[in-house]
Amino acid sequence: GNPSARVSLQVAADGRVISARLIGASRVEAMDSTITQLLEELKTVPGYRDYGLDGTTRTVTVTFRIR
Repeated sequence: GNPSARVSLQVAADGRVISARLIGASRVEAMDSTITQLLEELKTVPGYRDYGLDGTTRTVTVTFRIR
């Protein structure tokens, strides 16, 4: 199958990334190292309050796939 990697993001309501980690490696070294670098640099994403959601933090799981 096609390689995929999963990451977990804990995001504050204003979009600040509180934590970001690789939770499922693709086992493709170049892909995993690129995703890890992205996670180290990721500081903000769109805040979910803008979409009518409430709460102080949300955990989001993102899957990256090579097709």
